[in-house]
Amino acid sequence: MEDDKKFKANGILWSSCKKYYREILLELSKKSKIEQIVIYNLKNYYADFIIECYQHDEDVMSDGYINEKIDRLLKDDNTTIVAFTLVIEDANYKYDRKDNLQCVQARNIKELLRKEFSKKVENYFLDNIIHLADNPQESEILKKVFNKYQKYAIKGYLLEGCNPSYAIELYSEKGDSNLDYR
Repeated sequence: MEDDKKFKANGILWSSCKKYYREILLELSKKSKIEQIVIYNLKNYYADFIIECYQHDEDVMSDGYINEKIDRLLKDDNTTIVAFTLVIEDANYKYDRKDNLQCVQARNIKELLRKEFSKKVENYFLDNIIHLADNPQESEILKKVFNKYQKYAIKGYLLEGCNPSYAIELYSEKGDSNLDYR
C-alpha cells in the first residue's frame, strides 16, 4: 500500500463503555490494525480533555452539545478512557454535506460500533461510546491532546515494531516499545 493511502485514525473509547473496552477493541482490530492503545485516568481533568478533543468542531461547541456530553459522561463517576490509533490501509475520502473531508472507512467503523454497542451501554446517547478522527487533521488534534495529558496515562500497549505517537513517557522508562508495558 502507498503511504498516502494509509490513514492513522486516532480515537477514544469513552468512560461510559468501560465494561466493553476489550470487546470494542477486538471489534476494531477485526476492521483494521491497532497500532497503539493507551489507558488514561483523567481524574479532575476529564471535562477539560473532552473540550479539547472537540474544540475545533464549531457544531459541537456552539449548540450546547458539548455541555450535555460532559454532564452525561461525568455521571458515570469514572474518568478512565482508552486512546487508540487505528491504521486504515487503503483510506478513501469524500466530502460531507458541510464540505468537510472524511475518511469513509473511519465513518463506517464508528457508526457500526455505535449501532452495535448502543444497546449494551447504560444511558446511551450519541457519541458516548467512541470518538474516531475522520481525517488526518482531526487525528493530529487528538494526538496533541493525548500528549498534553500523558501524565494521566496509566498503561500502554504498542504493536511490535511501531513507535509510540503519544504518551511517549510511558514507553521511555523501560527503553523499548513492545506490548504490555506499564
